[in-house]
Amino acid sequence: MTELNRRIVHALYLDDWQYEGGNRATLLRSSVRVKPDEYEVEMRDHIFCPECFTNLIRVPQDKDHTTSSMEAHFRHLGRYSGVKCHLRSGKKAPGKKYTSFESVTQAIDNEELVIVSGFMKDKPEQRPVGTPTPFDEAQIEDIDGPEAETPLGVHDGETFKVPSKITSLRGICRDFDKNYYRYYFLPGYQHAIALTSLLHNVADVTEEDTKPKLYFAKLRNSVHHGNPPKDSNIRMTYLDKSPAVKDFCIKTPHWLQHEHGIGDNTEGRYVLIYGKVTENGIGLCFEDLGWGELALVPEKYNYLIEDVYAAAHAGD
Repeated sequence: MTELNRRIVHALYLDDWQYEGGNRATLLRSSVRVKPDEYEVEMRDHIFCPECFTNLIRVPQDKDHTTSSMEAHFRHLGRYSGVKCHLRSGKKAPGKKYTSFESVTQAIDNEELVIVSGFMKDKPEQRPVGTPTPFDEAQIEDIDGPEAETPLGVHDGETFKVPSKITSLRGICRDFDKNYYRYYFLPGYQHAIALTSLLHNVADVTEEDTKPKLYFAKLRNSVHHGNPPKDSNIRMTYLDKSPAVKDFCIKTPHWLQHEHGIGDNTEGRYVLIYGKVTENGIGLCFEDLGWGELALVPEKYNYLIEDVYAAAHAGD
């Protein structure tokens, strides 16, 4: 897989920041995410890799295609060839290890790493902040979880006790571009893994899986069962699936999907789901989802979901 196959879907643009001596937290919090088609020549020398934070260049600088008809794209600079980066190597992001407790806590403080002890089962209490929106901050705040013993050290068996979060997929989706290359340590995993490498495509799933994982799916039709319609009735929202599967759906009470904006008119949208894959008649489904284990991806981030799919199927 070449670097372009594992493309850098957006660069971090920030004036007056340098890789040498620059504070990563400042870059991550203050930069603008810029896609190749949004790049302007004035950004030269001020765009950085979202994974390793070294300088990038756009090829070509001021045209939509190279002389060989390749679409404009971002590349690393040769002078940083010694800095490890899966976006340079084209390989899937490996689990990240840390050399010390201090390096783990620094990564957390810089918002490069999130320790997740669980996803919200119940809807968080709504604060009186005016008319709520689908991505109201009052509904997606993380909750402090217990200190977690995490096997993040470079040595086998080495663990660090660090603070964790109980979070929601809605919160992840709200700033999906900022979270896309961020590392997450999820329950049941032995490594911190970049979000882009954690996502599994529902269309590749052909059987039950009892280990909860993070999935993305494209919505098809959605049916609210029950007459008269009630919030407690089951809503079955069907997903793009493998030809080997008869049908695949999200099967929850109507109110839960409605809370996340999923309904009769969301065909073609993408969702994130955290859960187990179980049998549903002659098909498969996600059921018994908590409030924080389902979220509709804002349409402006479709390009990131499509990048996950393209990277997973490069070379097919």
